Amino acid sequence: MAAIWAEVLRLQRVGINDNLFELGADSLHVFQIAARANKAGIAVTPRQILQFRTIAAIFASGAQDQPQSQTQAIKPVPRHKFRLSPQPVRQVT
Repeated sequence: MAAIWAEVLRLQRVGINDNLFELGADSLHVFQIAARANKAGIAVTPRQILQFRTIAAIFASGAQDQPQSQTQAIKPVPRHKFRLSPQPVRQVT
């Protein structure tokens, strides 16, 4: 996990007790870290990263061991549902 944080934040080294936001992270970094962690087999959500803020706190809480059943997959919505039909131009006299 420390390697993921270091890679995303472009730092040489990250300690397990370093606060993510004190290292210069923002919300975009949180989502990148969560995605890379999940890809590496570490089940953690952006919400958990925001809540615990250090690697040690995330693992001490057992957050990465909790089932992710509360999260729902994002489903694509067909674009045609949001297309606007052309409206005739009304002239004001």
